Amino acid sequence: METETPNPPDREPVHASLPVARRMRRFRLRTLLALNFLVALLAFAYVQLRRPGLDEIVGIVVLREGDDWAHVRFAQDAPRSAAEGLFDHLDQGEKLFFYDPDYDSPSDPGAYVEVFRFGGEYLMSWTNHGWGTGTIVVTPEETVEYLWAVRRANQVGYRNAIQSGDMHLHRRRPGRPAIGREIEGLRRILNERLSRPEAS
Repeated sequence: METETPNPPDREPVHASLPVARRMRRFRLRTLLALNFLVALLAFAYVQLRRPGLDEIVGIVVLREGDDWAHVRFAQDAPRSAAEGLFDHLDQGEKLFFYDPDYDSPSDPGAYVEVFRFGGEYLMSWTNHGWGTGTIVVTPEETVEYLWAVRRANQVGYRNAIQSGDMHLHRRRPGRPAIGREIEGLRRILNERLSRPEAS
């Protein structure tokens, strides 16, 4: 008696599953590439948005530093980018003070220059013993130009009979100073200062 051989279960031919495997491999490859791109994009954004530490600015020497302040000086061989880096470091509501030895002061020689970042603006004023000026709005380029012009008076090793402090940065968040009527006169003083030869 002849036995009937049961039909084998229906199986999908091997070649039919190949396109699915390829699609899965392509999907995994695309996902991996997309994740790599996202990681690279986030790393780039972090580098662009992260504020560099003061000790990362080439040509800046950090003498002392606290939670909301720092005393700094230019190194003897500081490049111009050091001045740019200081102002790039200023965050909203922070101040940088430096010394201009040639400012025409009615009291002690020179003036202490205060630059305050407010929004997209830089506000500048001058003070010394017994006097102070109003505040003017200056461009980032003017602040860098001015600081670079007086850099020798803000370098490591600079001393005179009056000024022996350091440039210092305040990381507090004061309110916006009032801009006085003398803004045009102060603007003229700044323009004259920038047109003079570099301070010694």
